[in-house]
Amino acid sequence: MRFKHSPVLLALIILILVFIPYTFAEDNSQRNLPGAAFARLGKGQILDLAYSPDGKQLAVAGSIGILIYDVETLEINAHLTDFAGKIFSVSYSPDGKTIAGTSTDRAILLWDAQTGVVRNILRGNSESVSCVAFSLDGNTLVSGGGQMGQINAAVRLWDVATGTPQKTFSGHTGHIKDISFSPDGKTIASASWDKTVRLWDVATGASIYILTGHSDRVYSARFSPDGKTIASTSNDRTIQLWDVETGEHKRTLTVEIGGISCISFSPDGKTLVSGGRDGAVRLWDVESGTHLIALIGHKGNVNSINFSPDGKTIATGGSDGTIRFWDFETEAHINTIDGHTGVISGISFSPDGNTVATANKGHGTIQLWNATIGVHIKTLSGHNGLVSGVDFSPDGSTIASAGYDRSVRLWDAATGTEKHILIEHVGPVQCVCFSPDGKTLGSASMDKTVRVWDTE
Repeated sequence: MRFKHSPVLLALIILILVFIPYTFAEDNSQRNLPGAAFARLGKGQILDLAYSPDGKQLAVAGSIGILIYDVETLEINAHLTDFAGKIFSVSYSPDGKTIAGTSTDRAILLWDAQTGVVRNILRGNSESVSCVAFSLDGNTLVSGGGQMGQINAAVRLWDVATGTPQKTFSGHTGHIKDISFSPDGKTIASASWDKTVRLWDVATGASIYILTGHSDRVYSARFSPDGKTIASTSNDRTIQLWDVETGEHKRTLTVEIGGISCISFSPDGKTLVSGGRDGAVRLWDVESGTHLIALIGHKGNVNSINFSPDGKTIATGGSDGTIRFWDFETEAHINTIDGHTGVISGISFSPDGNTVATANKGHGTIQLWNATIGVHIKTLSGHNGLVSGVDFSPDGSTIASAGYDRSVRLWDAATGTEKHILIEHVGPVQCVCFSPDGKTLGSASMDKTVRVWDTE
């Protein structure tokens, strides 16, 4: 080969070989990408949503941390992350100044909502933490969690100012999936995989009621706005309504398909909105228990539901990686924030920094994004299988991609059309890289070879 003794080529080969082990570990491929790129693009699975008290922002918790969206423009204002990685639950303090999130490493993180700086990290949990909520005055934080099969999962109260634990409520015999304060701040409701909902007295730590009736894991428990009713959801395909004062069962709402994972009362308390494992968002009349309508759009489990503070908009987040907005009055779909729903296995900025190309390992596509505002531009499809790497040419005119179909493909960056298919590898191609002058392209494969191509 005429490039055999090129110093640039040798450096290129070394670079490719060094980075192969890091490019395709699923967790690291996401965590090692630039923070700014992730804040705009790699949205991943959505696990929880929370509106700011003034309704101007929406916090989205998931596999890459917390993304803060401007509700009016749907642009990302901030990306809150630390060493914690996945965030299971997110909550704003009542004054909107602090954001709390529960992490994969058993910690609770508190961020300054204005600056995005971590204010405090609450530690002391012996188990994972999956849910968190602020008290009405914002001085206390309640958390819940636990491991699969844990005998005694705990509810904990924390002092927000000092970050120290105050009380521990014990009694659940399974993972605690959801937790909430009553409107008056005197009672806590916790939903557990032990098939129960428990009501706790905040002042004494005593268990007030154990609400039994579900035949499977309980995923969510929420107070009505007047504090008189508790609604709980379960994998048993039912919503149970309970009287808070007496602990008595009031009503059962049943769906035909799939379990119900989350729930939210409308601000006036007259309507209940539930999210199902079948992807449906359902509206119910609280007084009669009548099913009103199913809002269809999500593909996969609906993990979180949140009303805007003015009660006009419903925001729902799903395992499909989308956030959907619905008009509560007309029940019409308003807008969708979407992104990758699989692992991002490669990323490359255009030379001018205006465009980002990402390789979607799960779907076998290359996605182009506006790097400034995070808007999706186009999808490049052609690989017959997983796409594992992507790179812009130095002049920005061409995009190279590596595929598990043993091919290297060259694309016109402006039009998205496929220009060339390079086939010589006999194993999946793992990554591609242009030389600094753009005249040479290197590709590395599981066939244990690095191949060099004349781009002209």
